[in-house]
Amino acid sequence: MTAKLSEFATAVRLLRGAFLLDHSVSVGELGSLFHRDGDGPVQQLKRNIAKAYGVAWSFPAACGTSPLNVLGLLALAPPGSAVAVNRDCHVSVHAALVHGGYRPVYYCPEYDSELGLPLGPTSNAIESLLSSNTDVSCVVVTYPNYFGIAGECAGIIEAAHRRGLPVLVDAAHGAPLHFCSELPDAAEDLGADVVLQSTHKTMGALSQGSIALFATETHLDAFYDAVSHLGLVSTSFSYP
Repeated sequence: MTAKLSEFATAVRLLRGAFLLDHSVSVGELGSLFHRDGDGPVQQLKRNIAKAYGVAWSFPAACGTSPLNVLGLLALAPPGSAVAVNRDCHVSVHAALVHGGYRPVYYCPEYDSELGLPLGPTSNAIESLLSSNTDVSCVVVTYPNYFGIAGECAGIIEAAHRRGLPVLVDAAHGAPLHFCSELPDAAEDLGADVVLQSTHKTMGALSQGSIALFATETHLDAFYDAVSHLGLVSTSFSYP
């Protein structure tokens, strides 16, 4: 056992230089994804992104929107609760349901047989679902959907907020909406509590750069708790 510990200590010493290259945890001057406080470059990045989108806070990620869907739902809904989810959601939303032990209450988009496409969700569908499922704790919406169709997001958010329910929007393909008046309204401009965007898909971002946008700071503590304990955010965040 002593010999093995000695070998381990030697390996750690030899690899120390490699460990120091893990900038997100070893170069304090840059700041960290895992903390909200400070005024380093990473924290300034979060504030500047939030300012650009007109929201309270942002969280950039380098591994796509899939893990952000998990983290976002865990921040908004109590584990084990019922969650309203569109039936054509991304598989990562189902992963979030599994992580939180949630009970999905599905709503289905209308289907256009002529186009052969599912349309966006309607506010009437959400009104009906929430009226008959009073135990729902959160509403999840995909906006726009994966065919670029934008549903009635404003009405859905209004229906949920009227009942005191938070709304999570998977806007993986909606990153540019805030910046172009010719496109549908952005979910973050409509008041969604948490909006998750795949910046790398429809805007300029290196690797799998994505962001989470928070309307207020209400859910940040829960979000950062999930970020720090679930291992879904890389500690090797690349700083371009």
